[in-house]
Amino acid sequence: MRKEYPKRTPTGENLYNYFLTRVRNNLHVVLCFSPVGEKFRTRALKFPALISGCTMDWFQRWPKDALVAVAQHFLVSYPIECTDEVKQSVINTMGTFQDIVAEKCVEYFERYRRRTFVTPKSYLSFIGGYKAIYEEKFASVGSLSERMRTGLAKLMEAEVSVNQLSKQLVMKEKDLALASKKADEVLLEVTMKAQAAEKVKMQVQKVKDKAQIIVDEIAIDKAAAEEKLEAARPALEEAEAALQTIKPSDIATVRKLGKPPHLIMRIMDCVLLLFQRKIDSVTIDQERPCVKPSWTEALKLMNNSGFLGMLLSFQKDSITGEIVELLEPYLDMEDYNLEMAKKVCGNVAGLCSWTQAMAYFYGINKEVLPLKANLALQEGRLAAAQTELNNAQNQLDEKQMELDQVQAMYDAAMKEKQALLDDAEACRRKMNNATALIEGLGGEKVLAH
Repeated sequence: MRKEYPKRTPTGENLYNYFLTRVRNNLHVVLCFSPVGEKFRTRALKFPALISGCTMDWFQRWPKDALVAVAQHFLVSYPIECTDEVKQSVINTMGTFQDIVAEKCVEYFERYRRRTFVTPKSYLSFIGGYKAIYEEKFASVGSLSERMRTGLAKLMEAEVSVNQLSKQLVMKEKDLALASKKADEVLLEVTMKAQAAEKVKMQVQKVKDKAQIIVDEIAIDKAAAEEKLEAARPALEEAEAALQTIKPSDIATVRKLGKPPHLIMRIMDCVLLLFQRKIDSVTIDQERPCVKPSWTEALKLMNNSGFLGMLLSFQKDSITGEIVELLEPYLDMEDYNLEMAKKVCGNVAGLCSWTQAMAYFYGINKEVLPLKANLALQEGRLAAAQTELNNAQNQLDEKQMELDQVQAMYDAAMKEKQALLDDAEACRRKMNNATALIEGLGGEKVLAH
């Protein structure tokens, strides 16, 4: 305002008037309305100033050349898969269609007295719609073409694969036949080995049963012997305890006696009899109603430094019935007991208890000895049976080892056969799939043509 009106005062009112002047001179509003539909009528009724205060330009029907020119403008650079002549024909057809529709609108009004319009906007929408439909259909045809190319490629690939798989399947079936034959041969050998092993196993079982019978018999005899010996155990333990009380000094004391008590001499006679030592000739004793003791032989036995050890390690099974019969006159005498021996002999009285226990033990052991003899015989039979069992078991182990080896061979053959069978089945399945693909793609190819 200062440049245009340097002399005018820049008050608020002057500035506002200047602003309005510039707006009137410079502000141009162009409103484009289409007469198509009811909106133009409605807006004209609601806003009368749009008509009364404006300069209205009515655009009439475009000529055909203009329509072709517009189509040329929008489609000349648009890619269409055709020759230039065909593309130019499409452009001309666009203008022709729009011009024909405009003529039909006039005929429609004249016939039905109802106004309808086609405007430049309609024409532009028509061109845009054509382009959108063309792109959509072009993409669809391109997708179908690509599928067709892919299908043809797969078809060719499938044909090659089928030929190769057919050859491979023939080879695999030959290998499978060989593997089946090999597995059958190995199976036959496995069956023979298994039968042989089963026979040996039955033999071993018989030997085992025989040995078990012997073991059971031994157990019965052993239990019976132990049961009978258990009855003599208390007396033996008591006798062994009495022997433990005898000291070498006690024996030495008895040896030094010039005239030992008669009971001691009788006890030592019993000891001599148990040890099966020499005794004097049988003569009647003048003092007692019994055989005269063999004290000289008793002294010889007692002079042995290992006398006590001999008593402790005495072999009780060596006692015979004859010895016990010789002992009975001594044992039946009234004073031949532990209490009287303790009064007369002191600690040496343990020999009295020991001789009584040995005689009592024989009474039980004479029933046990046959059991022991039978037990020894049975143990010999058991040892022989065990040897036979070990030999049979070794033979069974050898047969089992051979069977395991053949079974391993059979398992390997069956594994190889199964692998070949799976491989052949996979090859056959691939070939069937390829054949189905060829047939399916062949049908699509016919439809495409």
